[in-house]
Order: sequence, then C-alpha cells, then structure tokens
Amino acid sequence: MHSCKMNIPRNLHINYSLKNIPITSKFKYQRLLTEKTSLFLGRMRWKLHWYRQKNKEKDEKETYGFKTPHHPPMMEELKPFEDDMAKLIQNLEFKYSDNALQRRMREDLELIRQSPDVVVEADKTANLYLFNVDEYKAHLNNAITSEHKKADGWK
Repeated sequence: MHSCKMNIPRNLHINYSLKNIPITSKFKYQRLLTEKTSLFLGRMRWKLHWYRQKNKEKDEKETYGFKTPHHPPMMEELKPFEDDMAKLIQNLEFKYSDNALQRRMREDLELIRQSPDVVVEADKTANLYLFNVDEYKAHLNNAITSEHKKADGWK
C-alpha cells in the first residue's frame, strides 16, 4: 500500500457572480467590431448580388448545405456605405470607465492568467480551487479509476 501525498488545493476567493462580464480592451473591441461589420457587409453584398441574379439563369452547384467558399462580389452601390462604416470604426471614441468591481475582476483575471495552476470548479458548490496541473491529473485519474476499470483496448 502506497501513500500519495497531495497538496491541498487553494481556494480561489471570488466574491462576486461569475456571470459578471469584465470590460474588454479597446483593441479587442475594435477587432471584434471590424470582424462583425465585415460579415454584415458581406451579407449585404450577397443579398444585392442575388437580387440582381433573380431573373438570370442560375448554374446550380451542389454545396451539400455548406456556405460557399467564395467572397461576395464588390458592389459599386455599396462602396460609399462601406467606406462610411470603415470611417465610423476608425473614429470611434472610447470613454474610460472604472469601478471597484471592474478593478477586482481585472486583478482576478490577471491572477488566473499568470498562475501555472488550473482552476477547478467544485462538484456541488460554487467554489473554485487552484490545483497544480500534475496533481489535478493524478487526482482525476484516481477519482475515475476508483469507480471504473481501465480497458485494455479493443480486441
């Protein structure tokens, strides 16, 4: 009989709801806004393209339910609108907003990002624990193999 000494996991004290969303950075916000705007403009181009093609003969290709891999054609009518959308994103002004909750969430996120440990939720409570990765894998393996037998593989 061997004894495996495992360190006790540290409790990660989060004194606010995990459903709270921290304010993202200006860069991430602009990147996501640019991506979503690009998708929106692409859908507008396709709509105009298919509206124009409505009366023309279509060559049907089987795509098996998948979207086309092609980009929508450029539409001259949409060019001024697309340029205005790009200017709107470039000239976006941000107001710095801060409060105690946002500061605490930023600090906790930084602590989690810098920690080499893994964050694990408790089974029946809302508690979070920081485990060493190797110890967590060993603990998980012990918990699984205590109730289930490992298979040797398929024969």
